[in-house]
Amino acid sequence: MTIFQTSDPDCSECPITYVTPTTRHWIYTERQQDILKESTGACLYGPDISKWPSKMVDVFTTIASCKNEYDYRKHETEMSIRG
Repeated sequence: MTIFQTSDPDCSECPITYVTPTTRHWIYTERQQDILKESTGACLYGPDISKWPSKMVDVFTTIASCKNEYDYRKHETEMSIRG
């Protein structure tokens, strides 16, 4: 049973088919960044985002956007269940 869901998928394929070794690397790098920031307050590529590799900025903002949508949908569902 699905309690909540994010936006409708753009295709009917299993999402795992889109997870390539490169995608995994980006996800792991984003997670390393989260851990580093939580534990030390530092950033992988330094505090000046203009010096970051543009691909990593795109990856990090895309992942953050997905997390925000997930959190929003979860909260929205929890509020509707509570009445």
